[in-house]
Amino acid sequence: MGQIPRRANIINVTNSKKCEVTTELPHEFLPNEFIRITDLNGGIKPPAGPRGVDPINNYRFRIKITADDKFTLEHPVTFLPVDSINYTPYLRGGFATIVEQNLYLPKNCSSMA
Repeated sequence: MGQIPRRANIINVTNSKKCEVTTELPHEFLPNEFIRITDLNGGIKPPAGPRGVDPINNYRFRIKITADDKFTLEHPVTFLPVDSINYTPYLRGGFATIVEQNLYLPKNCSSMA
């Protein structure tokens, strides 16, 4: 038995102080869930080419819901908004997939060294 991943198709990512992602359909994500953004491959030209918003591709974020089909990205530890003003513009494609409900840190991180 496994967990069925909840995933949404991305149709836009803003270049703004609070990076906002728009999905093709209502995403059904909950506030403060953790997601991973993947496959933001845009217009890749063989053997290499521009990739839209690479700084967020294949990374995990906490989300804040802004609409049924939109959410903003936050750093997964500090919960500060992701500033995407200077990122390469979004081109096309991508997925947002729930990776876990909560991020747990050990009570005494210094003892793990």
